[in-house]
Amino acid sequence: MFPISEKVKRAYSWLHRGTTVEQVLDIPAHLNLYHIAHKNGLLIDFLRPSGCHCSRPLSQISGLANTPMDIQIAQVQQELLKGFGLNLGDDFYNLHLNNLLVNYLLYSSLCYVQTEGQNGLDSYYVTKQVAIIEGLKPFINSKDIAKLNKGYFNDRYGTELSELTESKHKVIVLRPDADGYHLGKGIFYSNSRNNAIYPAYVLRGYKKALLGVLKRRVIRISCLDSLGGDIKFVTTLNGDALCKWLGVSEVNRCQPIWRQVEGSYCEANLTLPNLDVRNEFITINLLHIKNVQILP
Repeated sequence: MFPISEKVKRAYSWLHRGTTVEQVLDIPAHLNLYHIAHKNGLLIDFLRPSGCHCSRPLSQISGLANTPMDIQIAQVQQELLKGFGLNLGDDFYNLHLNNLLVNYLLYSSLCYVQTEGQNGLDSYYVTKQVAIIEGLKPFINSKDIAKLNKGYFNDRYGTELSELTESKHKVIVLRPDADGYHLGKGIFYSNSRNNAIYPAYVLRGYKKALLGVLKRRVIRISCLDSLGGDIKFVTTLNGDALCKWLGVSEVNRCQPIWRQVEGSYCEANLTLPNLDVRNEFITINLLHIKNVQILP
């Protein structure tokens, strides 16, 4: 794995600053979803089901007038795009709900994408929102800043009708590297069963809730590994339990573990101590957690 540069570390801290919702436009729907994810410890699925033990599809979350939020968001985005000049019929959202939903996320938030292919899992950020790219400019490598200034990515900020009808969304891809974030042009295929997309703050909200439990209790996690096999292990971030596992008496000896866990630069990954084996750590993917059991 590449070394994380100070530039990327500062960018990650900027994305986690203490305001209400990280890196989204000021839209009430995002604030509502953040609170649902964080306060209730839920992982909200926007496209295909993740299989996570505490996931809930967006269609089961109520918006205004008890309308399911996926329908409400699609309707809002349909009207917005019509205002931009796209010729969409009034019932377009019924036929292309998922594509309107993805388009909304890309225009209003920094999104985390996870893809599963023959070479395993791949993950990166995507967006269509120029304000997010502008906010990240201090952390983008200089070569890509030059491309930005020359308008190389300008074709990613708009939406063509074919993106909505063919499920091929033109996006700016952001990947962390040793010299900052690298930008690229990409296509997000929203109809692929191997692709998942989440506003980055939804994963952070769920991760914060899970970390809160880990700091207080010892739990048994059941999840899938990168090859689809089952993993079960006992873990915690509780200071007293970690001291016992490490064979030390000073709680401050646990700080490197806490820093390692909370400093992960992949939104969906957590590296946790395996209490069944001394000095062994296991990296899990939040989207692959099947069950969490709190132990006495």
